Amino acid sequence: MNKNIPQDTQNDNQISKTIRRFFIRFHLSSALKSANAYKKYLCIISTDTELDENEIIRIYGKRWDIEVFFKVCKSYLHLSKECRSISYDAMTAHTAVVFTRYMMLSVKKWMLFLLC
Repeated sequence: MNKNIPQDTQNDNQISKTIRRFFIRFHLSSALKSANAYKKYLCIISTDTELDENEIIRIYGKRWDIEVFFKVCKSYLHLSKECRSISYDAMTAHTAVVFTRYMMLSVKKWMLFLLC
């Protein structure tokens, strides 16, 4: 440990040496395009420097699906607002009901997609 450099700075330097950063370009869907924003870049940072970029993107895509799932459950299906109980069993049952609602809506969306 270098005594001249504060501990926080040493930790920052160590962290910056053990990450992998790269940028990917993605196209916005036509519904999201604005007049001057047709292409956007996304910076992905990974602490596993052994993984291939394509593998990191695949894992990030799965992670993003999970984030969207919880966002929909919290914002639109009222995961955290409907249940006022402090009982563990009641909260678990409420969470199961909300997740079931999400699955039912996903199946409905899938079926509508197949019919179109």
